[in-house]
This record gives sequence, structure tokens and C-alpha cells, in this order.
Amino acid sequence: MEYVVLLRAVNLGKRNQVNMGVLRTLLAENGYRDVETILNSGNVLLKSDQTPLKIKRHIATLISDRFEVSTEVFVLLKEDLQKSVLTYQFDSLNENQIAYVCILEKEIELHLPFTIKHIDLNHQDGTIVFCLGNVGEGHTSFPNDLIEKKLEVKCTSRNLQTIHRILKA
Repeated sequence: MEYVVLLRAVNLGKRNQVNMGVLRTLLAENGYRDVETILNSGNVLLKSDQTPLKIKRHIATLISDRFEVSTEVFVLLKEDLQKSVLTYQFDSLNENQIAYVCILEKEIELHLPFTIKHIDLNHQDGTIVFCLGNVGEGHTSFPNDLIEKKLEVKCTSRNLQTIHRILKA
């Protein structure tokens, strides 16, 4: 099966450094096939016959052991992410909006739409939540910490452009 693996909060400035080339090699040496990294922000494509939970735990351990970094690992079937992204279309965006895809650690019931700070949560497909960020007032990124606190579930996010780039790889 082909998976998308997303690492939360790696390679942000000088903290949580995970070299993507080294990670690619490490994953291949540990039985993952067709390993590819996209950008430097913790996006990995790979093939495996393991379950997502086993992949998540294994990769988290490998990263901790090799890089001494503790990070949340999110694993999705590439096909499921692709279907979800193709099914939900954002309305046209203006220059003050950024489309985000937020991945939750587990599925929770959300009563959408609602807004947290400068993020509008609009649509949910299982653990995948589509959001619009309103740029302005100094806001330029997705507030994972705030979302986690409000929803009481771990998450990671990528802008829609990055998700499309991952899916095209």
C-alpha cells in the first residue's frame, strides 16, 4: 500500500532537525519501499504492507533514535487523502486566505463550520479537516497548538499547495 507520512513540527528553524535525505535512507534500510520526501517539512511517501499504526510507531521510534527528535507521525493511505482532496473543493480564495488541510490523530465529531482564532474549519472527511486561514493581523501560519488545545486531539497541517505537491509525486 502507498502511504503519506506527515511529521509534525520538524525542521522549524534550528529545532527538531530531521535531515530528509538521511530519513529517506533510514526508512529504506528499515523495509519501506519507494521512499520519497517532498520539501523539507516532514512529508514522506512510501510503500509498506504494515498497518498505519505500526508504521506510525516504527517511524516515530526511528526518528527518535536517529535524530533525537520527538515528533508526532501521521500516516494516511495516499488514495484516501487523494479522494478526500478531490471530493472537497474550496470556494475561490482571495489574496487574504490560505487553504489548509489539517490531519487529526483520530476522528472526532466536529460541528462545522466554526472558527478558531484566524482559521475557519469548513469540512471534515474522517481525520481530514479542510480549513481556510485568514492572513492578516500578523497571522501567517496554521496554529496547530491552538487547534490541538481546542479540539483535544493531536494534529498536523499542510497548506493545500503542499498537499497537491505530495499527491502529484
